[in-house]
Amino acid sequence: MSSKFPLAKLTFLIAILTAVGQMTQTMYVPSIGQMAQEFRVNLPCYKL
Repeated sequence: MSSKFPLAKLTFLIAILTAVGQMTQTMYVPSIGQMAQEFRVNLPCYKL
């Protein structure tokens, strides 16, 4: 790793990527029931 990319920037990048992953899960999981209705599948089948 070069000295032009300090540890603080790398730490910030990892934190942002982690936050984005958590945010997408927070938006996706509550909508599973609605998506199952929209695609006309039962919920246990949709979780496969």
